[in-house]
Amino acid sequence: MGVRDVRDSAVLIVDDEQANLDLLEACLGDEGYSRLHCVRDPREVIGAYEEHRPDIVLLDLHMPYLDGFAVMGQLLERVPAGDYLPILVLTADITPEAKRKALSGGAKDFL
Repeated sequence: MGVRDVRDSAVLIVDDEQANLDLLEACLGDEGYSRLHCVRDPREVIGAYEEHRPDIVLLDLHMPYLDGFAVMGQLLERVPAGDYLPILVLTADITPEAKRKALSGGAKDFL
């Protein structure tokens, strides 16, 4: 049995700013990641999660309609017991409150 290359991981990127999506997609693509799925509208995240079954989610916090905290809650409700879905929060909000809320809400890291 071979070792799976981490670059084969499915990555779901959620951000309402197209420039941020383009940047992350380019950076990850340059490193060999090809299973990248971008979502601008946080209301579409659950459908994208169910369709692509990502191995990791890169999530912005401040978006219209649903903020990243609400999206994180919706995602974690759908993760089957015993499964692991790392959520990495990528945000310009560097306040201690945002970091604390994101990490206590289920994010595995905060950048």
